[in-house]
Parts: sequence; structure tokens; C-alpha cells
Amino acid sequence: MRIAIPIEEKKLAQHFGHCETIELFDVDVATQSIISSQAIDAPEHRPGLLPRLLADYEVEVIIACGMGNRAQNLFADYRIKAITGITKTPPKAIIEDYM
Repeated sequence: MRIAIPIEEKKLAQHFGHCETIELFDVDVATQSIISSQAIDAPEHRPGLLPRLLADYEVEVIIACGMGNRAQNLFADYRIKAITGITKTPPKAIIEDYM
């Protein structure tokens, strides 16, 4: 499974559309472990751009602080599950908690 986390100042970004980078984590669901991670530059903030980009990277889940219904629907259109309401913590800890 591939999980995306929007990053700002090495922590979960408060607003995913204005993040600096996006950390992509490949996880093994069976063993609940992180296999690898990579950071990609965030695209400019335009509705619909980030869901399409993350779909190209085969992301299945995005974890964010908050996200409006329209954005969640855009991610759902690409079969990306949006998880919101997460507090600002280091990305690796978020992944570990999610698993």
C-alpha cells in the first residue's frame, strides 16, 4: 500500500494544498511495516491537480489534518481514501499509528 502525507517543516502540513513536499510511504500491510519512503515536490495549489498526481504515483491513502468535502470527493474519484483530523506530528509516527 502507498500512503501520502503532505509535509511542511518536516511535519504534517496544516493545509494539504499548501504543503512543501509530499512524503510517499510504501507499507507492507501484512507485517505493518514501512518498506520505503520518498519525498516529491508538491505541485501548485489548483483543485484537482494533487489527486491526479497522487493517482499517477499509485497512492491509495492520503492522511491530512483537514480537507473539505470537495477535495475528499476529488480524491475518491481517483480511488484514494482521505483520512483527516490528524494532528501535526512527524510523518513516520502518523504511518505507524495508521497501521
